[in-house]
Amino acid sequence: ASARIATQSPQSMMIGVGPTQWNEDYHWAKNPLNPEEVRSAHNVFVDFISMLGVGGWAWSLLLVAWLSQGSRQAMMRLGETAGVSSSEAGRDDATEAAPPHDHRPSAAAAAPASDKTNKAQSSTALTVEPGDLAFIIAMLIALFGTDLWIRAMSTGTPERFLIWSMGMMGAFFVTSVLVSRHWLPRSVTGLALVAGAATILVHAQIEMTFFQASSAPLAWIIVAAAAAKHTEDENTAGPEDGSQRRWAWRLLPGAAMVVAGIAFIATTAAPLARQQELLADAETALRRSRQSWNHFNEALALLQAAETVGPHNQDCYAWQARLSLEVAATLHAQLGDVPPAQIRPETLQEIPRQLALALAVHDRAAQRGIDSPALRAQLAFLLAQTGRILQSDFHYEQALSIMHELSGRRPYAWQDRVQMADLLWQRGRKEEATEAYHAAIGLSDALYLEPTRMMPALERRRIETRIAAKPVAPPGNDLTP
Repeated sequence: ASARIATQSPQSMMIGVGPTQWNEDYHWAKNPLNPEEVRSAHNVFVDFISMLGVGGWAWSLLLVAWLSQGSRQAMMRLGETAGVSSSEAGRDDATEAAPPHDHRPSAAAAAPASDKTNKAQSSTALTVEPGDLAFIIAMLIALFGTDLWIRAMSTGTPERFLIWSMGMMGAFFVTSVLVSRHWLPRSVTGLALVAGAATILVHAQIEMTFFQASSAPLAWIIVAAAAAKHTEDENTAGPEDGSQRRWAWRLLPGAAMVVAGIAFIATTAAPLARQQELLADAETALRRSRQSWNHFNEALALLQAAETVGPHNQDCYAWQARLSLEVAATLHAQLGDVPPAQIRPETLQEIPRQLALALAVHDRAAQRGIDSPALRAQLAFLLAQTGRILQSDFHYEQALSIMHELSGRRPYAWQDRVQMADLLWQRGRKEEATEAYHAAIGLSDALYLEPTRMMPALERRRIETRIAAKPVAPPGNDLTP
C-alpha cells in the first residue's frame, strides 16, 4: 500500500504525500481483504519515504548512518575497557615472569601483548559463568514451565511435545552462547547492534515516536548522542588556535538550535496559540448567541479569522458550515407552517444567505488546498440539505456527484454508501439506492474482525426494512429464514 501511495504521481515521489494524506490514501491503496485502517506503515523508513519523498530518503540514510556510528562508538568504548584490563594483566604477568635483578629478556616479556590477549580470549571463548548458567536455567524453567502449564492440553501429543522440547533446548543453547565471553568479534557485534536497532524501527510501535511533535526531537537527540564521537584527550588537543576552532564548532549546533527555536515560535507556536485563542472566543460568543443575534455573527467572524491564522485547521471550516446550515434548517422548519404573508422579507432572505455562507466556507477551504474526505462528506450533506430546503435539483445532483467521488476515495467505508443510498432513495431512484444499501451491508460484514466498526444493529434493521430484503447473515453464521 505504501508503494502505491508513494508512486501515485511524480509529485508524491519527490515531496511525498504528507503524514495526514497518507491516512486518507490508505483507504484506496490497501489490500481489499485487509479490514484494518492504520495511520502509519508501522515502519520508520517506509513512513519517511512515502510521506516526505526525497527528504524521507535523506532522513532514513541519516538515521542508519547514526545507528552505525553509535554501534561503533559503543564497541570502541567496550574495546578500550577490555584493552586496559588486558594490558594491566600483561604487565603483571611479565613482572612475575622476570626476576627483579635478571636483566635478560624473558619469553613472557618478549611476547607481544596482543598475542597474550588473543590467547586469553580464546581460552575463555564459549564459557559460561556458573552464576549466569544458573540464571539461564531458572529463566527457562519459569518461561517454558508456565507455557507448558497453560498449554498442557495442546502439547499432549508427541509431535507437539517434541516441538516444545526442541524449542526449550534451542533457547538454552542460544542464550548460553549469547552470555558467553568473546563469542563474536567486536565488528560482528557492532553489526548486530545496528541490525537490532534497524529491526526495531522497521516493525514496532516505536516508529510513532518519530512523527509526534512532543517526542520526535527527544528521539532524534538520543540517536544523535549515541552516534557522537569521543571528546579528544586534552593532552593531544594540539595548538591553542585549533582548540579555539573546535570550541567554535561546538557552539555552532547550539546556536543553530536557538535560531531554529526562535523561528519555530515565530512561525508556528505563536500563530497556533492565536488560532486557539480565536476558537475559544468563538465558543464564548456562540454560548451568548441566545441573548443576541450579534453574538452569533461574532462567532462566525471569529471562526473565519481563525482560518488565516496558524496552520490549516479543517475544524475552522467545518464549524462555520455546520453553524450556518443549522441556522438555515432551523428557520426553514420554524417557518414551514407560517403563511408567507406573515413572514418578514429579511427573515426569508436569511435562509438562502446562511446556506450561501456555508457553501462559501467550503469554497475557501478548497482554494487553500484543504481537501479532506471529512470536509467533502460534510459538503455533500450540505448540498443535499440545500437542495431539500431550496427545492433545487442542481444541488441534489452536486451532492450525489461528491458522494460518488467519496466512494472512490474511500471504497471500504460503508457510511459513505449509506449516505448516498439515503439520498438516492429520497430522489426516487430506489433501484440504485437498493444496490448501494446492499454494498454498504457487504462492506460492514467484511469488518467482522473488528465488530465495533461494523454497522450498528439499529441502522442495519432500518436499511433492511426499507429495502424489504431478508437479513443478510454476517460471515461465518448459517442463518435460515
